[in-house]
Amino acid sequence: MKNELVPSLKETIFKPIADNMSDALIEIAESGIDSVLPDGVIKEIPIIKTINSLCKAGLNIRENYLIRKTAKFLVAFKQGKLSEQQIQLYRKQLESNPKKVEKELGRVIILLERMLEEQQADMLGRIYISYIRGDISWDKFIELSEVNERMFPVDYGVLGVIAKNATDNTDSIPDEEVYQIQRLQALGLVMERAGNLWGDLVNKYKYERYLITPLGKILIDLNEVPTEGKGVAAEQ
Repeated sequence: MKNELVPSLKETIFKPIADNMSDALIEIAESGIDSVLPDGVIKEIPIIKTINSLCKAGLNIRENYLIRKTAKFLVAFKQGKLSEQQIQLYRKQLESNPKKVEKELGRVIILLERMLEEQQADMLGRIYISYIRGDISWDKFIELSEVNERMFPVDYGVLGVIAKNATDNTDSIPDEEVYQIQRLQALGLVMERAGNLWGDLVNKYKYERYLITPLGKILIDLNEVPTEGKGVAAEQ
């Protein structure tokens, strides 16, 4: 399936999305293509059209879920508001290097197929557009996308709470949430402050005991996608 999806994804990310198409993407992300959509909407979104047409016998749960995750990715990607110059720079790179198309867009397709959560697809769109803007390197994109794939939906919120409470207050961490922080530590997103490795066993854990790592800060910052950047060509 990937051979058909890669060129469709390439066409989609460079295709201007009209307001009604943006609404359709949001609708598809929430309900899949079974939702009530105007005639001709699906064919205006090449990657959605391709997934749909590849499943001639009808969509099963897995395929419909892939469509929803892809729509989530595209919604986040389109909201990144790349400048026309950034779009043209990246288009030129892909059109002059077929191997780059396969390496980068092919990886996005594989990630979307493997992901279990729609929030991961949304974050992948944010990570990918950050790469195109030139805010992160391709190696950093790989690192962040792999970390993102291993996160649970609740982890994004916990990461934000840790970032806030590291400086604002000393809220206690409920016992049932400690393992979530340990998972974030294992992913390299959170670390304990120096001198607090074991802490005082008498006291409950405090959010301020933890710091966000540089990798974790990138994920937090991606919740607010900038509209400008130096462009991926600057790092090639």
